Amino acid sequence: EKVHKHRLENGLTLLLVERHASPTVSAYISFKVGSVNENSDQRGVAHLLEHMLFKGTRTLGTRDFHAEQPLLQQIEELGERIDRLKGRPDTDPAQLQQLRDQLAGLQQQHREFVVKDEFSRIYAENGGVGYNAFTGKDQTSYLINLPANKLELWAAIESDRLRNAVLREFYTEREVIREERRRSYESSPGGMLYEALLATAYKVHPYRDPIIGWDSDIVNLTLSETRDFFHNYYSPVNMVITLVGDFDSREVLPLIERYFGALPPGVP
Repeated sequence: EKVHKHRLENGLTLLLVERHASPTVSAYISFKVGSVNENSDQRGVAHLLEHMLFKGTRTLGTRDFHAEQPLLQQIEELGERIDRLKGRPDTDPAQLQQLRDQLAGLQQQHREFVVKDEFSRIYAENGGVGYNAFTGKDQTSYLINLPANKLELWAAIESDRLRNAVLREFYTEREVIREERRRSYESSPGGMLYEALLATAYKVHPYRDPIIGWDSDIVNLTLSETRDFFHNYYSPVNMVITLVGDFDSREVLPLIERYFGALPPGVP
């Protein structure tokens, strides 16, 4: 009976629990989507997208988005060209290496525009702790604990992330995830055993695939696939915001409406 449930017109579900023991709020944004929603061509994309949404927006994580945007386009076009060529038997290795060197040069230029971890810095400077996210088989969640008087800051940042996310540093982050896989699974007997168990227990169901994806999947994920997954599933009809802490529910509801109510509903 302590949970106040609201549904916005665009389908977003809001769960509120007032708890006035300390002047803090725990804020979760969860999406009813995870690795189970991937197809065989994009295994690992839900987890990759979780990483990418920490990279910023058109206003956060960049020194000058107007100047950055053409460079991002060049990086994407060259990265996609490399991805198309690298699996073909008739590809010239010298040409492929030349393209990879060009991509590395563009990425080096791009670093001049990137402001690392700006979400984390803003939250930390305003008393936020536990800023994190996780991807599961059936859901993905983003979470933060922060002072109650910073709730509007959270709403501004998170709604901006949903409206204006920029998936920058894609190809470097893809390699980071491959290293995460090597560390957590391929160099871990327990990790390898768990993967083998699920792959054996589930013959067809997508629960058989690791959330992080197989290495052969990760290395072939594309930026366009990742962006499509974001636009298809990260929408209000698949979204639950949960707030627990020191606030007045009558004041929080219009706040959420103001920042999240204009988001397009999306497809379940």
